Amino acid sequence: MVMYVVLVIGVVCWLVYGIFLKEIPLILANSVTLMLCLIIIGMKAVYGKNPD
Repeated sequence: MVMYVVLVIGVVCWLVYGIFLKEIPLILANSVTLMLCLIIIGMKAVYGKNPD
């Protein structure tokens, strides 16, 4: 879980950087990555760890 939170922080930094530069490919790539990471974090929070 910590790994995904650190990844989200990095992706948000890159997204803000892309917004400042007004670079559409950078904004789109990081927006998609952020959305997918947030979905993973949400699912991890709801479903938790494997019951192994």
